[in-house]
This record gives sequence, structure tokens and C-alpha cells, in this order.
Amino acid sequence: MHHKRGLLTLVSLMLAIFMLIPSAAPVAADQPVAFAVFFYSTSCPHCHTVIERDLPRFEEEFGDQLEMLFVNVATEGGSYLYSATCSVLDTQNRCGGVPMMVVGDQIMIGAQEIPDQLPGIVRDGLAAGGIPLPDVPALQEAYQVVIDDESASQSETQADVEEPAGTVASDASELTVWERFNNDLAANIVAVIVLVGLIVSLLLVLFFSGRQQFASMQTWALRLSALAAVGIGLSLAAGSGGDTLATVLAWGVVILLGVTVVLIFRQQSAGQIILPVALAGLAVAAYLFQVESTASAATCGILGNCNSVQQSEYAKLFGVPVGLIGVIGYVAILFAWLYAYFIRPDGSSRTFVIVGLFSMTLIGTVFSAYLTFLEPFVIGATCAWCLSSAVTMLLLLWLVAPDGFTALRSIFRSTDTVVTSTDDEDLASATRGVS
Repeated sequence: MHHKRGLLTLVSLMLAIFMLIPSAAPVAADQPVAFAVFFYSTSCPHCHTVIERDLPRFEEEFGDQLEMLFVNVATEGGSYLYSATCSVLDTQNRCGGVPMMVVGDQIMIGAQEIPDQLPGIVRDGLAAGGIPLPDVPALQEAYQVVIDDESASQSETQADVEEPAGTVASDASELTVWERFNNDLAANIVAVIVLVGLIVSLLLVLFFSGRQQFASMQTWALRLSALAAVGIGLSLAAGSGGDTLATVLAWGVVILLGVTVVLIFRQQSAGQIILPVALAGLAVAAYLFQVESTASAATCGILGNCNSVQQSEYAKLFGVPVGLIGVIGYVAILFAWLYAYFIRPDGSSRTFVIVGLFSMTLIGTVFSAYLTFLEPFVIGATCAWCLSSAVTMLLLLWLVAPDGFTALRSIFRSTDTVVTSTDDEDLASATRGVS
């Protein structure tokens, strides 16, 4: 018993937890109260959005009748309470990131869902006589320890509420790399495997392209990557639940990648295979952009913790959502593919477009490797949608690399040829003359 209480005390000390009761006067005995628990992380921009944009409105409407507890999941104790709460209440497999608000037995996730649903839930609960603390033993016991050990006055609590950003920033005890990795162990292991595949593929493409054994490398790399992509896609489709958009896109990705597998094993040309791969990547990027731009909760499938990734500071690059960068990239790849393989299958202009296409897939693969590294080792969670995009980009790299290096060699050789006209057919003749 003493050991258990000692553990709970440790847990409580490692939490950022305070009551949202701005008034110095206590709640009247006959006045109903609704408890809410807000799980957040110091590195989550959507969490700051809810704290700064929405919580003042809740406070203004409900005042003393809403008692809100804040739990920082970036601490060991907060992570423990988050897992305990999800294991008891998450019957629909919705847990997977922050911000997360729990009221009674209801879970709300994301900077869109929380402000949309919380006021109505609290109003109904107050009308029915109040909402108790969620029925999670670990959470209730930790809260009781906090109450027992609380020595600050109500005025000190008032100061905390008036400056929530400062309260968030003051919480420390960040998890170690191993602790973050272990939080989503199975998915993070998959992410490391994908990361190794990305790095090895980049090295092989850059240093072995043009050598005799490269064709065999390409064949096996395409087969393994395509099968891995289908597996990740199936994990998304199987766990898409009641999210119609996620379900449609996930199964669309699976079908497109299934077609890719068939084309690869039938040894079809790269020009035929690129289309379904790029469309699958575009579908994934479009879903990620929708989640990032609307601050809504992602449907993560059966593998990984997408919301922790999408609601981290790394979901944007220089203020631009990574999903939007992906959409632009895949659209550019599709246009380049259309021009190079169908509109202008001959001519020097195709050569330059092929080089551009190869450059985009090379940069996209490097960027995917960077993002995949961040997931298990920095964020501590892995997004299956992101892994799917990484593998599709890897497929595109292997598909485009042979033509890309051929086009580069053609351009370098053509620098020794004097071209007197900029007409496409004259350029095509000059290029063919030096190939």
C-alpha cells in the first residue's frame, strides 16, 4: 500500500495538472460540476491552439462548474495516465495522439473535435446533475494524491489559469529516446526498417546506377518495396473504422499498390508502373493535408500513432503542412510523367523533364528518410500514412533512376555539341546524335 501510494505521488509530481477554477469562491454545494481531463504535449501546436483559443471560451461559459485537469503526456507520469485512460475508455481504438479531452466516458481528439463537442457534452452533463471524474482507477487515485498534496492557495491556481502557456512550458521531464521509441514499439520498429530501406536504396541508386548488376538490384528492390507498401496500406484500410474518407482513400491506395505489384511482377515498363504509384502517393498526401489543415484527428489504422505525428511541430515545414508539400510534389511528378512518357516520348525536351522527374523523386526520398527518422527517434510515434508515402516515393525513385541517369549522361554529352536552333526537333536530332 505504501509502495502504491509512493508511485502515485511520483506520478502526480511529474504531471502538469491543475484545476480550471478561476473564481476564488468555492462551488456551491448544490451546483453541479463537470470534470474534464485534457491530455496535451508541450511540443504539440494543436494543443496550444486549444489552450489559447478554446479554453478561455469554456471558462467564460461554465466558470466554476467546469473543473478541468491538465495532463502532460511528455512526462513519464503523464504517459502512464494517458495509457491507463485509453486502455479503460478507448473501445473504438481512437487513442493515438493529443490534444485529447476526456469527459465521463467520452473521448474527443484534435483541435476541431474538442471545441465542437465539449460544450454540448458539458451542458447536457450539468443539466443531468454533473459529470464525475472518468472511471479510470489510476486517474482517480492520482487526482486524489494531487488533492491531498495540494498546498497552493486558490489565488495561485488562479494565476496558473490566467497564463496557461507558461504552465505548459514549465513542465519538464522529457522522455529519453528509448522511452519515446518504446511508446509505439511495433510501429517504430517498422519505421526503422523503412528508414534502412530508404537509406540503402539512396546509396545503391547513387553509386551503382549504370553498372551491370543494377538491373537485378532494381527488380528486387521494386518487388520488396511494392509488397511492403501493400502491407502498410492494408494496415490502414483494416483500421479505418467509421471514417469514410480514410476508408475510401486507404482502400484506394491498396488497390493502386496491388496493381503496381502485378505490373512489377509482369515486368512492365517504368512508364506504365509510375502512374498507379504516384496516384497512391497523392491519395496519402491528400489525406495527411486534410488532417493537418483542419486540425482533426487522423484515423491511424492498426499500426502506429498517426495523431502524435500529425499534431507534432514536425507536421509543418517553415509553416507549410508537410501534407501540402506532398500533394504538390506528387502532382508535379504526375505532370512530368505525363509529358515525358506520353506527350513527348521523343526529343531533347523529354530529356530535361526526365532529369527533373528523377530529381524530384531523389529529393522526395531524402525528405522521406528525414521524416521517417523523426518518427521513432524524436516524436516517439509512427504514422502509417507517412510510411506509406515514404515507400511509394521509394518505388518512384527505383522506377525513374535508370532513365534519369541516362538523361543526365545525354545532357552532359550534348554540351560538346553545337546546337544552332532551339527548335525541339533540332534539339532532338542533336541529342540523338550524341547518345
